[in-house]
Amino acid sequence: SEIEMMIRLGIYDTWIGFFAQKAYFITIYYLIFQAAFKSLPYSLVESAYLDGANDYRVMFNIMLPLVKNLMLTIVLILFITFIIRVTKLYNIITF
Repeated sequence: SEIEMMIRLGIYDTWIGFFAQKAYFITIYYLIFQAAFKSLPYSLVESAYLDGANDYRVMFNIMLPLVKNLMLTIVLILFITFIIRVTKLYNIITF
């Protein structure tokens, strides 16, 4: 499991291990990204390929800028959840 792997790597009780546990995308975020990318018009991708762009250029220069607001929203939600959990942990430790 994920915890066993972190124990073997020696990062279970460290900040890196804490962030690694939270770094994976929860299924709902995956579905949100999938819906966002499917909603983009394919004509943009086709025109980029016709102009000579490769897959990486299409992804990083066309598709990702179109969903950057979604990415910012998801990062903000994850950051707020992180702050709430750290605050709860701090309150448990100090009181």
